[in-house]
Amino acid sequence: MHDLWQRDGARSAAVQFWVHRPVASYQASEAYRVLKDQLRLMYAIPESATSQETAALLKEHIETMPLPEQTGVFEPLARVLGALDEEETDETIDGETFKRQLFAATLAAVEAQVERKPAVVVLDDLHWADPASIEVIQHLLQLVNTLPILILCASRPDRGADSWQLKEHAAEGYADRYHEILLRPLSDEDSQLMLDGLLSGMTWPAIGQPVPRNMAGMPGSAAIATSMTVAMPSAIG
Repeated sequence: MHDLWQRDGARSAAVQFWVHRPVASYQASEAYRVLKDQLRLMYAIPESATSQETAALLKEHIETMPLPEQTGVFEPLARVLGALDEEETDETIDGETFKRQLFAATLAAVEAQVERKPAVVVLDDLHWADPASIEVIQHLLQLVNTLPILILCASRPDRGADSWQLKEHAAEGYADRYHEILLRPLSDEDSQLMLDGLLSGMTWPAIGQPVPRNMAGMPGSAAIATSMTVAMPSAIG
């Protein structure tokens, strides 16, 4: 889907495509990691940007929002991205208050972006996502009721992972806009075919042995929450 979007100039002009890098297991302990990636994707903030550069890019984008919607957006987003100076940080704010401010700021920021142009958000390996980011994603799902946004979430069907709560929340709260696709494990033959395609015809490993059984396809699920309220422009179809 992303490759098609990149090749098609009309689609590229008509839709925003935010494809997250797969979440790594070691990132599960980093609070709001997925949210940080979303903000950087949305505002084109490089990973290498300094705190001053990050703050400047944030301000530049937030200032394009309607004036009433700008209130209370910059500080929580800058704080979670580590872009606030010590003197700018209000240390008296407790954790729950900051969480409410951050959720409201994130909702307003994403809403402003999607109001300008329909968006597709792709989130992979959410079974590794940190609990705080999962809560933010759940909060953002409400946008599918009013805005042209497609949210694709891929994760293993692990009932013990926080992503399972997201799946249940989407299925129960947005049943008319939610679709789930269950993926079965690939067979050894299909795993070899996939690897051959990725390695341009090479076998795994190079000496020609088959794919090890512990590297074969793993079961997973792709949960989709999509908006049907606002029709997509015809250029997307």
